[in-house]
Amino acid sequence: MDNVKTGKVVAFLLSLVKPYPLEVSLCLFGAVFGTFFDIFQARYLKGIVDHAIAGDSSGFTTSVLTIVLILLSGCAVRYVIKYYSGHLGVQVIRDVRRKLAYRLANLPAAYLEKRHSGDLLSRLNNDVGAVQGFVEWQIANMIYTPLAIAGVSVYLFWLNWKLLLASIILLPASMIAAKRLGKAVSAYAVQLQEGFAKFNATIQDVTGGIATIKAYKLEPVLFDKFKEVTDDIMDKKLKTDWRCLFIAPISMVLGVVPQMSCVLYGGYMTVKGQITPGELLAFTYLLGFLIAHCPASPD
Repeated sequence: MDNVKTGKVVAFLLSLVKPYPLEVSLCLFGAVFGTFFDIFQARYLKGIVDHAIAGDSSGFTTSVLTIVLILLSGCAVRYVIKYYSGHLGVQVIRDVRRKLAYRLANLPAAYLEKRHSGDLLSRLNNDVGAVQGFVEWQIANMIYTPLAIAGVSVYLFWLNWKLLLASIILLPASMIAAKRLGKAVSAYAVQLQEGFAKFNATIQDVTGGIATIKAYKLEPVLFDKFKEVTDDIMDKKLKTDWRCLFIAPISMVLGVVPQMSCVLYGGYMTVKGQITPGELLAFTYLLGFLIAHCPASPD
């Protein structure tokens, strides 16, 4: 059921960008080329180290110049992604706000009477901000992240499959644990958002009816209501933070252990002459890149 709801939400969000094919195409173009730049950068880092150790000044210079060219090209591509994704986000939010204004203007009065204005304002502000964040960052990442993971994984497997298996052997268990904890945190995050909506609704009631509150001396009642809402927010926040504490060791396993395994086993293979120091450097660099883009990595 959650997957169906998530699919519908993503489909709706993607429908918002359909009127802007140029911006979307440029973002996707940048995402594809960004993946190739990352892989080629690691490849020429390997060349720099190997040429330096071998004393090949010509090859070293060529690799350095190539790295500089790749970095400059990567900066240009990332600028394109940032510029057009930001431009896309502004246009989409403009359309969303127009639709919301039209929708609110045509809602039945009975519906509005059942909802606190503070609740509506909270949802509008927070949800619109979430939509803008998705459009500006996640549209390109939906293409870039899978491509980066697939491309880097294939390159690492080609570089040395034994070292790859030794480095990621603990990743599946860590990813499963992180996913389960992430669901628990997300559930409390939703409840926390609802608590903030109630708080905003209470503030709206106070500011709109301050004269009545003063006239009938309802300050104690209002204080109790505030206390109930704020205590509920604090309770949800503490539960969320408590579960986030368990994510820290998982993050360590997900981030540190693969790197340490790579360095230790890769160092052993380098001493034995099975891989070159440049290959170990490139492997370590791309392994960190792979872990950082792991979809189950806790944020």
